[in-house]
Amino acid sequence: MIRRILVPLDGSSRAENVLPHVLTIASVFKSRVELLHVLPGVGTQGRERLYDPLAYRLAQAERTTYLNAKAVEVRQSGVEVETSIQEGGAAEVIVDLLRTGAYDLVALTTHGGGCGKQLRIGCTAVAVILNARTSILLAPGDPIQAGASASGLRRASLESIVAPVDCSPRSDWSVTVAAQLARATGSRLGLVHVLGRPELTSRLPESADSTALVNRVLESNRREARRYLEQTAWRLKGTDLEVDERLVETSAGPADALHELVEAEEPDLLVLSAHGRGASAEWPLGGTAAKLIFWTRKPVLLLQDLPGQRERSKLAPASARAATELL
Repeated sequence: MIRRILVPLDGSSRAENVLPHVLTIASVFKSRVELLHVLPGVGTQGRERLYDPLAYRLAQAERTTYLNAKAVEVRQSGVEVETSIQEGGAAEVIVDLLRTGAYDLVALTTHGGGCGKQLRIGCTAVAVILNARTSILLAPGDPIQAGASASGLRRASLESIVAPVDCSPRSDWSVTVAAQLARATGSRLGLVHVLGRPELTSRLPESADSTALVNRVLESNRREARRYLEQTAWRLKGTDLEVDERLVETSAGPADALHELVEAEEPDLLVLSAHGRGASAEWPLGGTAAKLIFWTRKPVLLLQDLPGQRERSKLAPASARAATELL
């Protein structure tokens, strides 16, 4: 499912903050990790810098030593790892590698060594998120959350995972991954469905008939959402997993409600699909996913739709049987 993970590192402690989360995910899915460092290309064209050949070789040797040391720490956790040094612009190199299709996940932090605290998310992370068609793990790039300790690199501790669902096969896919992570780490899995009030297009105040129609649609959606949550939770609980289901009704959008929930409850990980029920797979991200990955200050695992899921996403909401088949 997640067989190979690309982890760009720029030598900063901020970028290394993603490593504990990578160790956890790689351990669960038996993934192979590739640690990547990008050196600015030698030359005078575009944004590339002109380097002294000797200084460049020294920098290359220094980064090779750095990556090898990090690889040793990762390997000590029982995870297969390799290293790679590429030349060019960081974002361009990362995106080009992801477009080869060789990686199932790219793991990075909101900030690296070259980004100040005044920016909510760094330029490299933004470029990768907007251009990659690969699943993304984004962790906070706060220096105080250093992944290494005196005893070496440790796996991230997961006690609570939140998985937003919208009754679609796409959310079934993300729940499958979230459940595997929760089961392997002993975490509590929270299923959340956000139910908004249907809107009718009108320039005039809502009439009594319109209000009655909206209420009927709302009640129908409410019943279907509760049924879906109950069926999904029942299916997952049968695998010795602690699952909580929650229906959140709001007049705001789903991203607002989910962001508020994450800020209040502070789960250890948010797992969701890159596209929701109403989004087109032609866009790298759906609206809710884009808002959450750019604004939530907790680790986010954003799962890009696989080719098989893209076709299933055009179908009606999954039944309990269809959801079970995804496992």
